[in-house]
Amino acid sequence: MRAVDRAASLASDNGASLVLTHRMDGWLRAINAGADFHQIGGHDLANYYAPSGALATAPIIGGGTQLFLAGYGQVQIVPIEPWEIMASLRYQYYHSYNGIDTFPPGFGSIPGYSKYRFTPRVDTRYRIDDEFALRGAYYQSFRAPTLDQLYRTYADTTAGIYEGNPALLPESLEGEEIGLDYTLPGLRSQFTLYNSTINNLIT
Repeated sequence: MRAVDRAASLASDNGASLVLTHRMDGWLRAINAGADFHQIGGHDLANYYAPSGALATAPIIGGGTQLFLAGYGQVQIVPIEPWEIMASLRYQYYHSYNGIDTFPPGFGSIPGYSKYRFTPRVDTRYRIDDEFALRGAYYQSFRAPTLDQLYRTYADTTAGIYEGNPALLPESLEGEEIGLDYTLPGLRSQFTLYNSTINNLIT
């Protein structure tokens, strides 16, 4: 079986964002806040043909819509002059809906589902002198599967058929970093060690 006719994927992608910053003197140097909205949707249509040229299956449809809503707050703190701390908290809401996958055997209509997560991040940097500084960070993140990963199935004549997976869930990451900065006139070097743990890895 080979695919010789594929309608171009039609997608709609739109969003908006808002960022507010307030700077101050003293140990509390800045407060940042923001929000963003992102919606993306699209469908893919493909016809698969047998070697004889006849349609091997009915036209195959895959696609859906994703909605992302998020808000965050961040503060910059300087407890003592060589030491700087940045701390933030982000709320992410994800909603997947209007999903459809008719590639045989076919899931048909995909039930919608929603996920949310709070993701904190803390960065700190301590300047030892004009040349050396120590850095550290702890963070969490959230990543949703793409429409391509969820719904789009395609055939490769050399490797076989690759199927989307509508059951994929967002992955989450937890990580830590430590680092050393070395600065000279005209030269800056950074050495960083990091460790990450990922749950529900999207593959």
